[in-house]
Amino acid sequence: MKKILAIIIIALVMQAFFSCNMDNHLTYKMEQIKKVGDTNQTLAFAMMDSIRVEVEKADEHTRMKYDLLLLRINDKAYVVPTSDIMSRQVTAYFAKHGSEAEKQEAYYYNGSVYRDLRDAPRAIENFLKSVEIATFSDKCDSLMLRNAYSNLHSLFFSVQDYTNGLAYAKKEYELSHKINNMSLDAIMHLGLSYSYMDSTSQAIYEFVEAEKFIRLHNDYDKDWMPSLLLCLSHLGEKAGATSCYNLMKEHVKPSELNASDYLSLGEYFQMKGEEDSAISCYRHVISMPMKEDNIYDASKFLFEIYDSLKNTQEAIKYARVYVNASDSLDLGKRQEMAATVNNQFMYHYDKHKEELAREKVTKYHYLLVILLIAILLIVVTAIAIHIFLRNKNLKKTMALTRELDSLKNDRNSLQSEIDIKVRELEHSRLSLHDASSELDSVKEKLAEVNEELAESKVRLKESEVALSEKLDQHEAIIRLLHKTEFEVNADDVIYAVRQSADGSKKLSASEWRQLYHAVDELYPDFKKLIVQKLGNFTEQQIQLCYLMRIGLTKPQIQNITNIPHVTVWRWSKKFSWASEQ
Repeated sequence: MKKILAIIIIALVMQAFFSCNMDNHLTYKMEQIKKVGDTNQTLAFAMMDSIRVEVEKADEHTRMKYDLLLLRINDKAYVVPTSDIMSRQVTAYFAKHGSEAEKQEAYYYNGSVYRDLRDAPRAIENFLKSVEIATFSDKCDSLMLRNAYSNLHSLFFSVQDYTNGLAYAKKEYELSHKINNMSLDAIMHLGLSYSYMDSTSQAIYEFVEAEKFIRLHNDYDKDWMPSLLLCLSHLGEKAGATSCYNLMKEHVKPSELNASDYLSLGEYFQMKGEEDSAISCYRHVISMPMKEDNIYDASKFLFEIYDSLKNTQEAIKYARVYVNASDSLDLGKRQEMAATVNNQFMYHYDKHKEELAREKVTKYHYLLVILLIAILLIVVTAIAIHIFLRNKNLKKTMALTRELDSLKNDRNSLQSEIDIKVRELEHSRLSLHDASSELDSVKEKLAEVNEELAESKVRLKESEVALSEKLDQHEAIIRLLHKTEFEVNADDVIYAVRQSADGSKKLSASEWRQLYHAVDELYPDFKKLIVQKLGNFTEQQIQLCYLMRIGLTKPQIQNITNIPHVTVWRWSKKFSWASEQ
């Protein structure tokens, strides 16, 4: 029994292990198929068939992911559904058990199914739910959100709710910019919405941008180019309409034109005043086995053209076609459908508002509870602080009382110490009086010393003056001796120097050389001394030293050399050794 039980447990564990691996394998395969399905739906369908048997044996979550992937590929391959059974089951499952991303995707493709089944209210409800989930989720598919906005625009637009159509066209355009994935659909949706809301200038701007987008990205869409031509022509934008017409001629073959395209061409020719070409296009529309709304528009335009041309017979003919097309279209039903869609939208909007209000009330309840708890905590904290402070003050009072008793006990001892200090102070006062007397005596002696010092300073000053006079006399005697020696030994130069010293003439270069030679003969060591003292020197410095050596005064030296007065005095002080030798 134990062996059998162990075998059963091992078998169950292995089954669970292989089952988990199989689920992981299928999940990986479906992710691959999802990527392939974005570009090659035929291959994606073949890959889906290859794993169908494995999926049927997998758990419910894997089967539902398979069905959701099938809905995605069918939508991208433009396979029109015949029922909403599978999409409702998938949406109901993921609404309870799916992640936010899976919920967004399930509601989006359920809305796509109802859109293809022409159930506008349910389509809008599911697209709005997908948008709501994506808006409040951090992990949403931005491209799918953009496509949901695009579908909502088209659904509201199809039932003539142009206000909501414009709102979702703006959201589609803004999100395309935000994710850096602008499309021709987003630009055209915004332009169409503006045109139906009578915002002509904004509509023209968007349509011109659409034409630029087509040229820039080579996106020659065979569906949007005729619509763009129709819109530009209807708004009277001749330049843009002509440019768009040329694009159509270049990239759309005549055999590829449908009734809506011929309506666009008719509008273009009518704008340009080419009525014959416009009539031909509108007649071609009526002759084609197409929808009544195309016949309705073409017959209306033909009636207006023939009526303006006063061709009553043709005008009446196309007026009858126009009336018959109006009856077939049942415009009243369209208005009723628009009202139904709008009511469905308002129901969803009011429901959303109720949920927000309920969340707001809940939030306020939480805030109130938090506030009450906070107030209670503040009161308890205040009481605790009050008790703590009261106990602290009581302890402080008791400590002060004990300290006061201690101070009273110490008062007597302090009083005795004060008495002792008073006696000491009296003794110090007497000592201070004696010291003051001695200080007065010292001050008198200090005054006498100061008087003697002043007299000594006067005598020293007089001695310095006398010494200075003696030095000046000594310098004059030395200068006179030098001058006398020079006059005795240099008779040939003396005359020229005297005249130059008086300012009567200037010494020539030869006379300077004679002067240098005469001084060098009188004082052989003087030239060597100059080299030792000066080192690097100028001619003027040499001249000043030689003139100082022969005993000339500073004014005489200035007259001979023309050196500035300040420089002569500064150099004379600096080179005083020249006159002392």
